[in-house]
Amino acid sequence: MKLLSFSATTAAFLLQVQTMYAMVTSRSTRVTGSVISTLAEVALKLRLSKNSGVKVLVKAEPTELLTGRVPYVKVVGRRWASPTGRLTCQKIEATVSDCSLDFASVVSRRKLVLTDPAKGTAMVALNTEDFGSFLTHPFLKPPKVDDGEQFLFSKENVSINGDSSEIIFYGSYAGNDWTCTLSKGPESSKALIKATPVNLSEDREETLKQVDASLRLTNLLTEYFNDLVFELDGTFLTFENLLITSKGGTPSILFALAITVRKFPSPGLDF
Repeated sequence: MKLLSFSATTAAFLLQVQTMYAMVTSRSTRVTGSVISTLAEVALKLRLSKNSGVKVLVKAEPTELLTGRVPYVKVVGRRWASPTGRLTCQKIEATVSDCSLDFASVVSRRKLVLTDPAKGTAMVALNTEDFGSFLTHPFLKPPKVDDGEQFLFSKENVSINGDSSEIIFYGSYAGNDWTCTLSKGPESSKALIKATPVNLSEDREETLKQVDASLRLTNLLTEYFNDLVFELDGTFLTFENLLITSKGGTPSILFALAITVRKFPSPGLDF
């Protein structure tokens, strides 16, 4: 009789554990399939002034989510604009692996909080207007030349040549205007920026100075762009590669980026 009583008690306990686990995993499944994706989409839309689409795909098993681990997150968007309208893109596709969330915060507060930095990759498509706005964005610090003076980018007159796979933009330094030609360098994953004066001086000495400055600026801007890290309130975007395409009839720039998210940008951030 004691043996039967113990078995019945054990069975009842195991049934209770299984029921609780089923409830938790069921809740986790709902969080995985709907809550996290919805929270992420709402959070992104709150940080944008315009968009033609925001889609977040989250993949995680219930047992993984219970520990806060999300193995795969994909974000796809079209025609995004920041609150100030000074940071825009035509298309973005970002993928993050092994994202760690505070699961208690997701369940109780309906808020996404990272417990560890999330790393991944992104592909961003820009048109001429997008690229000009990016170059002159307040969060992007202009490069400094060896004499301490800054090279100031211009957002005007940016052009993309799909045939030669080049981006033409302009800047100013030392009282002169400069033409910058961005293309892929000899190494396929590197960018090359050639700087030449818009107006070549007729004076021999001045011309020699311009040639010297041109060489220095070419090296400076090429290094600056390849080492570029753009920070957006805890999100870091690092240049990896570029592609210039004429698909869709209008030339555009595709930037491949490495991304590290330490925290999600604040909703009230003006960027």
